Amino acid sequence: MRRIAALFPWMLFVAAPALAQQAAPAPVLPVVVTHGQASVKRAPDQAWVSVAAESRAATPAEAQRAAADAMRTVLQAISRAGIPDNAVRTTGYTLQPDLEYVNGRSRVRGYIARNQVEARVDDLGKLAGVLDAAGASGATSMAGLRFDLKDRASVEREALRLAVEDAMARARAIALGARAELGGIVRIDEQGESAPPGIVMAMRAETAAAAQTPVSAGEIEIRAHVTLTVAIKGTDPISTGFPQLGSVPNCGKPVEMGSVPYCPMSSGLVTDRTVSRSGSAAASSSAECTPRSLNRRAPGSTFCSSDPTSRS
Repeated sequence: MRRIAALFPWMLFVAAPALAQQAAPAPVLPVVVTHGQASVKRAPDQAWVSVAAESRAATPAEAQRAAADAMRTVLQAISRAGIPDNAVRTTGYTLQPDLEYVNGRSRVRGYIARNQVEARVDDLGKLAGVLDAAGASGATSMAGLRFDLKDRASVEREALRLAVEDAMARARAIALGARAELGGIVRIDEQGESAPPGIVMAMRAETAAAAQTPVSAGEIEIRAHVTLTVAIKGTDPISTGFPQLGSVPNCGKPVEMGSVPYCPMSSGLVTDRTVSRSGSAAASSSAECTPRSLNRRAPGSTFCSSDPTSRS
């Protein structure tokens, strides 16, 4: 029974380094994190406009028929203005009762049918003519005029490239101020870009008859935002507070702390010791603590370990 008790502390001391090694996390490398942004402005070369035709009648069928005739006329006018059929699509259709309220009570006095289409204009030189033609042909409302770029994807990539260059320039400035050297790129995250600005336009039938409606397209601004993470070259890993392995030449002479010997410049167990038959551990006054490995838990807080050299 005494022999088992004497062996038990040895089992704990020998197993401690192995457990610490298994729990060792990856070191945290020092990095620089910066944000970059850029914007690219281009003149738009494409536009969309929504055109609607609305009709009222005493019955639903009559309202639908009248709206269909009105929209057919509008589509023919848009086509004559130079817009192909594949550039026009229906975006909405409604049929609802036309209510009036008398003495707090509602009464159906007819029905309203509304047909709405969206036309894509690839030649901005034709945009004013399209607006005028639609208004003159019987459109009751026009809205949602907006501009964009045909090759928007390439402009977005250009903005992203400039944003990354901006982030890299900021990282270099930080490293220069810290007298450090940048290493490799660890991560780049895109934060998204702004949506294209649109011009909101609403025209009623009575104002759409004016010839050559003036339209100003302005500019489209594409913005990009990125977050850049770059490693710092030539710096030691930062301890996370958990064990990691390293080597040391000598821990110095062990010091008796109760029944367990410690190294004076660490704060860990010394396994280079003699264990008595009673199971108590004691350190030799002349023994050197020369471990094979150093378990680094934090700066200034390490313990050394090695296999036991003797046992009596």
